[in-house]
Amino acid sequence: LSFEPSDVCAPGSITVSIIQQAEAEVKRLDELKASKTKELFLKKQKELEDTCNRSHMETPSTEIRNITNLVDSGGTNDCNFFCNSLHYMSTSIAEFVFKKGKSTTSNFSRPWMKR
Repeated sequence: LSFEPSDVCAPGSITVSIIQQAEAEVKRLDELKASKTKELFLKKQKELEDTCNRSHMETPSTEIRNITNLVDSGGTNDCNFFCNSLHYMSTSIAEFVFKKGKSTTSNFSRPWMKR
């Protein structure tokens, strides 16, 4: 949607047609945002599931299901909310796996500590 300033500056120059075009463009952009948000969410969800599978942990299915329901219902288009939620879950899992791996490795490398 593109107009020259001279096209819309004169009184009465904004017509119903221009307003309808703007509304249609806003609707199109909202739909595009929703689809991109869902696409990004699904990508982050897959990353989280892969992390859980590699670490032999159960995926936090309740939280993911709640977020998925919000995405599917269109209840919110806040991409930051979805990404931050999944990032928080995956970071927590990754930290747990790292700490667990570190303690397991240290126990195996120093068998005398088991005594």
